[in-house]
Amino acid sequence: MELVLNNYPKCRNHLTVINELIENSDDIKLAVAFLKASGVDKVIDKFKDKKVKILCSLSFLLTENRALSDLLDEGYELKFCNPEKGIMHTKIWLFKNKKRKKALIGSANFTLSALTNNLEASVLIDVSEDRDVINMVNGYFDYLWQEESFDVDKMLLERLADVEKKQTKLSYDINKLIPQTQSNEKMNYIKDFIKTWINIDVNIKIPGKKQSKLWRGWYIIPDHGLIDDKLMLSLKEILKIISNNNDILDTQNETVMKEIYAITGKSLQDPKKLDPRKLFVRREKNYLLKFGFVYNPIKDNGKPDKDILVLTDYGKEIALFKNTEIDRYKEIYENSMNEYYYYTLNVYPFVLGLLKKLEYIDFFEFSAFVKHIYENDKLDLALNLISMYRGCTQNEKKSLNKYYKDQFTKILEPTASSVSANYNKSIKHQMSAIGWLPNCVYDVDQNILRWVEA
Repeated sequence: MELVLNNYPKCRNHLTVINELIENSDDIKLAVAFLKASGVDKVIDKFKDKKVKILCSLSFLLTENRALSDLLDEGYELKFCNPEKGIMHTKIWLFKNKKRKKALIGSANFTLSALTNNLEASVLIDVSEDRDVINMVNGYFDYLWQEESFDVDKMLLERLADVEKKQTKLSYDINKLIPQTQSNEKMNYIKDFIKTWINIDVNIKIPGKKQSKLWRGWYIIPDHGLIDDKLMLSLKEILKIISNNNDILDTQNETVMKEIYAITGKSLQDPKKLDPRKLFVRREKNYLLKFGFVYNPIKDNGKPDKDILVLTDYGKEIALFKNTEIDRYKEIYENSMNEYYYYTLNVYPFVLGLLKKLEYIDFFEFSAFVKHIYENDKLDLALNLISMYRGCTQNEKKSLNKYYKDQFTKILEPTASSVSANYNKSIKHQMSAIGWLPNCVYDVDQNILRWVEA
């Protein structure tokens, strides 16, 4: 094992070690939080004739488009890693030839500063020293690549950049001109924002999110029921059963599953008449995973074992609560949801920030504005859009609602009606998920999400 440190005379720096490893490898895999052209320019020539896979995150807004484009132009495989919970912060460099495997694990991203000047620390491990660790970290990379990531191509980069560019310009224009903005100009700003998301190619997905198209905005829970006390308490009972089975549920174990079916059969009714196992997989299991109460363990081949559920620390705490301890349950739920990212947006803190300032968000505001902002720094844009909408007359609001519906019809024909209905159902479910947080209430009848002081 070798210690790799920048600017330390007793150790080689990252660039020196990585250059040597690339030259002596046929197969290179790296997972880093972000990369910049400065780092890529230093090593891209050495990648020639090598098999290269690169995994990076979108959650830091630091990965440079040019760096990705240059790698794509050379034919290397790229993916964005966008996990359901938390952010991808891994720094793993894997190297292989016919004789050896090596892993560089530490703190260095793929930038020139990280490779040469920053105070970065990594360890270089050879397969001859620790085969188990090498195999495990390769399996971990393969799991991230296959299960938590999304292919990068030029069209995707252009679409994401286009959305960001349009929303940034719109935010700047509104902030600059809002003091003297006239009523008709406000309506045009609102229409312009709606066009930034609804006119996107409907086949483009948010990286790492298999269930949601980019134009539909962020997505946090399955669309199988509103989040309320009844549903959440049924999930608690399932967690209690798992806790009583050493914190592990084998969904192939019919004895334990019968206990769970006794709970799930009393919750939601499914019109498709699916069998109890399929209903559990689609509904309660999906909720438990999305909320971070359970996880699928990783098998030796690096893939998640989807037949097994293991309680997280959050799930263990909830399993011990009494039905009357709703407030404590909500606090754990809030802690878990604070770790939820979509694209680069930390969803719950963002929406809570809006609610604290606005006191409420209605259905149109949520569906047209809030759900289609993908960056944490766009809070002011959302606030300004909602403020402008609230400043419109009733006739102007009707006109905006008609424009919104017309856009659905124009872009999504011939299935606009069914898509619109499913989208509206999704909005209600996302609002209800936030409404179950402490200090929040979702008013089902009025379709309003409210902030309530403790």
